[in-house]
Amino acid sequence: LAPPATGSGATTVTPERGAIRLLPISVPRYADTTEMQMRDGGAALEPLPGARWAERLSDGATRAMAEALRSRLHA
Repeated sequence: LAPPATGSGATTVTPERGAIRLLPISVPRYADTTEMQMRDGGAALEPLPGARWAERLSDGATRAMAEALRSRLHA
C-alpha cells in the first residue's frame, strides 16, 4: 500500500482479517499548508519566511495514521 498522494481520497489498510478504510484527515484550512507558522505572541499565526514542511498537514497526518495502523495491525 503506497501512501496517499496530495489531494487523494481514502487509503485502505488490509490486515489479515478484513480491511480498514481511512478517509483523509481534515484540518482547518488556515493550518493545512506547507508554510511553517508561529504564534505571534497572541492568538494570530505568522508564516516563517523561507520555512516549509515537506507536505501539507492533512496529507502528513493521513499518511502517519495509515503507517501506524499498518504497523499495529501487521498489514
